[in-house]
Amino acid sequence: MSSSVVHELVGRGRAEAQEHILGEVCSKLFASLPRSDQRRRGVQYVRGLLAVEGRKSIRKIAALVGGPATEQSLHHFISSSTWDWVPVRRALARYLARTATAQAWVVRPIVIPKAGDHSVGVDRRFVPDLGQVLNAQRAVGVWAAAEELSFPVGWRLHLGRSWLDDAPRRRQAAIPDSAGAETLGDCAVEALLELAVDRELPRRPVIIDARELDAAALLWRLRATGNPFLVRVDGVLPLTPAEAPPAGHGNDLLPAHQLAGAVRELRRPVVWSDHAGRLRTHLVAATPVRPASRSRAVTPATGPDLLLLGAGPCGPQWPTEFWLTDLAPRQATFAPSRGPARSSELALPQALDFARAGGTPRTRLLDRQTSPARALAAVPLPSLFRLSRLIGQVDRDFGRITEQVGIRDFAGRSYNGWHRHVTLASAAHAVAALSGQTDVRARSAC
Repeated sequence: MSSSVVHELVGRGRAEAQEHILGEVCSKLFASLPRSDQRRRGVQYVRGLLAVEGRKSIRKIAALVGGPATEQSLHHFISSSTWDWVPVRRALARYLARTATAQAWVVRPIVIPKAGDHSVGVDRRFVPDLGQVLNAQRAVGVWAAAEELSFPVGWRLHLGRSWLDDAPRRRQAAIPDSAGAETLGDCAVEALLELAVDRELPRRPVIIDARELDAAALLWRLRATGNPFLVRVDGVLPLTPAEAPPAGHGNDLLPAHQLAGAVRELRRPVVWSDHAGRLRTHLVAATPVRPASRSRAVTPATGPDLLLLGAGPCGPQWPTEFWLTDLAPRQATFAPSRGPARSSELALPQALDFARAGGTPRTRLLDRQTSPARALAAVPLPSLFRLSRLIGQVDRDFGRITEQVGIRDFAGRSYNGWHRHVTLASAAHAVAALSGQTDVRARSAC
């Protein structure tokens, strides 16, 4: 059999698998839509996000699935229709919880550059990754993440004062009265709480890279929610040692890099497998700490201690990463592994679930005595480090799938329209990932 015939058969098999999963996913997601034409438009939109080349505009999607008449109905379906995106997004999260076991919720901020200033949420912003100021939206996504795949399941759009305080602009974008001023860290926590109120979803540790956020404020809010967390912080974040401080420092606040450096002699190797299956080794050490108080005064915070993980590759510059967690390790030090690691030793344990404490997450904000983290089985320090690697999996999946299905491509002015678009783009991501069709139609310059 020629290679071209084999390629055609493989392509046909992938297309059939994708169509089957598309039908299954959409049947679950759109069950809450009251009308058959809405359910049909939903399937058309997701199919277009998967198949259209380049920018996923409504015009291109309509040209692919139905022509000029379809363009108007799809535009109305996304921007002006009355269907609620909340139950659709919840159905997606529940479907993925049953289909693909997540080991953690990973929170990832994204920047969406825009040519003009009419799209909802657009402001002039400095984007560190690009090193320039530009018009852009900022949003926060929540991914259900495992070592093999990750899936976006929740979104929150950041709205600045230029949108919240401008009544005509706010009214034109149909921003709800409930939307108020938030920091990007607030957006991250609220996006998590939107998932946490669904009692059918499993409880998982939360992983956030907070180096560009107000890490001190974020830590306080995360601790209040009762969700166990693993947060990457900057090395200059002030902390107080919970045990004997380094010689000559008393109980003063010290930067994270100094506290991690003080336990350099406790470093132990952790072997982990990267996305290409190659074995890697990092050195990891941990020490208990307390963050600065909520008022940011130079006093230690009350409440349970956190664990500071210092990590980095083998070499003279250690540590290069700093993580804070309220997940209690089984032991702070551990023996180096002897001989080559088995694949079972490299995998994250699936038992990172924990019993749900009574009450909703919002009522638990006032209950400091009940913390679901305390019901979590003790987690070995190597597993804590491997959990942190899930951020890399989300970044890879964002680039190869989420961006390719048009997560940044909504061009409308409607707040609800933006949420409907990113919800359906998340569904398209799920279809592509579950069917193995990760070579989604690539973006072009158009």
